[in-house]
Amino acid sequence: MASTLTGLVLWSMTLLGSFRKLLVFDGGIVARYSQQYTTLEFPWAEIAPAYIKAVTTADGTDPDRRLVARQKTSLGVAGKNALVFQARDTFWVFSTNEDPVPLVEAIQAAMRDAGIPDARRLAAGALPAVVVTGRTALD
Repeated sequence: MASTLTGLVLWSMTLLGSFRKLLVFDGGIVARYSQQYTTLEFPWAEIAPAYIKAVTTADGTDPDRRLVARQKTSLGVAGKNALVFQARDTFWVFSTNEDPVPLVEAIQAAMRDAGIPDARRLAAGALPAVVVTGRTALD
């Protein structure tokens, strides 16, 4: 019984943790990685560098609720900051309470190292974080 409960606790921590993190690799970004059927992989070739942006709100509420697009998907839980990128004709929003600067810088460096043309120039507008105060269109 104890090992079953321990296993369930560890599994739930991994499951919840995978919705709270984006993994940046040399080949792209991975999200929701705890289960094979929930895993999302975004190779660098599918991500538009010009549409990578850090977003925040002045009042500390979740910016995802204020971002509007024809195709938009949330990648995680609510937070006071968000990373937005476009891939597969969809805007993906990863909300977090952590500072988005290290994540954006890691993505920019990985794209540059992967040889994505103009990644540095196109992704240069990702920082500083845009402060949204009302409904903001991504399209």
